[in-house]
Amino acid sequence: PRRMKTPKPFKKRIEPWLWLMPALVFFLVFTYYPFIKTVVSSFFVVNKMGVFKQFAGFDNYVRVLKDRSFQTAIQNTFIYVLLASPVSIALLLALIAAKKRTMSVAYETLFAVTMAMSMSVSAMIFKLAYNPNIGILNYILGVKINWLNDKHYAMVAISIIATWMNVGYNF
Repeated sequence: PRRMKTPKPFKKRIEPWLWLMPALVFFLVFTYYPFIKTVVSSFFVVNKMGVFKQFAGFDNYVRVLKDRSFQTAIQNTFIYVLLASPVSIALLLALIAAKKRTMSVAYETLFAVTMAMSMSVSAMIFKLAYNPNIGILNYILGVKINWLNDKHYAMVAISIIATWMNVGYNF
């Protein structure tokens, strides 16, 4: 015969929820409330003070989707994602590092360096490397390109930085 479970006391049933309550309140106040408020506001014409002036419906969305600068921003975002997605690079490097070789320790250290360096230090290193006058990249390639200010090269240059910074984490 099966023994019937005795119900847990109320204190035992409520305790997990009490432990979760601070995190739930935090998420409600700082994540869900602003998101819902933004979605609601997007259907209205809102002044600088955040006061609803007039119902706009989907007109705001239509205007933004027709805006050429918004379309350019979306296009740049997709290009950046394609260029800076280090998953395939990290997989390739992991396959290379899987087999122990004489230089394995140095190789593994290079991966760890990307995780140990702060973003500001990496930014300074790449800023110097990309410098049009004294940068090592221009010196090696024998060119004089302003990598970070030229609209043809800036996206690639920034994507290389992002990929290099994330390879250690994705490796």
